[in-house]
Amino acid sequence: MASVSILSASRPMFFFSLALALGGALLAVNGFTLFFRVPFLHH
Repeated sequence: MASVSILSASRPMFFFSLALALGGALLAVNGFTLFFRVPFLHH
């Protein structure tokens, strides 16, 4: 509940957390589909 209060009070922090969430979701989907290669994660 406190994190929701913090995000609702600060608009830039909300957009930053939204960008991180979308990036994480994209990487998670890529883990299943292997649609593109992530250079810093590839051995």
